[in-house]
Amino acid sequence: MMPFQRLLDLMISNDIAQLGDFVGVPSTEIQAMELHFNLQFPTAYRAFLGACGRSAGHLAGWSSIYFDDLKEIAEEFDFHWATFKSGQPCADSPLPPQALLIAHYDSHFDYLICDASDTAIYRLSFHDTCISTYTFSDSFETYMESMILAAADSSGQIAPFFIDECGNMIKDDLCIIAPEVE
Repeated sequence: MMPFQRLLDLMISNDIAQLGDFVGVPSTEIQAMELHFNLQFPTAYRAFLGACGRSAGHLAGWSSIYFDDLKEIAEEFDFHWATFKSGQPCADSPLPPQALLIAHYDSHFDYLICDASDTAIYRLSFHDTCISTYTFSDSFETYMESMILAAADSSGQIAPFFIDECGNMIKDDLCIIAPEVE
């Protein structure tokens, strides 16, 4: 079993999250998701979900990585695949059997293989005329550590913006910013 507490401590020490920011997923919900995808999740990934699968402070930024995102990530992948396939007819999905999509940002999807003894993470990226796939990280622990350190490096940068129900841009520090008028 991966020393997941070390990763939680790394998030706290890098101001990514506070102890109260970690919200895990009960094992019964993880089992239900495994049934939905007809896969058995690797132990390391189950540890992540159990410890902080619903929330880990500012870890993810604009990426979808949490338990509640898994079905949406799969749907987004299917959309990208259908769009790509319509312009470049291919016979099979680029995902290998037993793949579980665990993260999504823009046109990039990270996945792991559920029946593998290792927990390597692979990245699949859609481009205009091709799809690239490569090993992104040798293990889930290394993947998480890299994500934590990347989040820590970006913590001093400009805060992200959100749009409220009136269309106003809101900075992460809750200061309201008027939208630009052209």
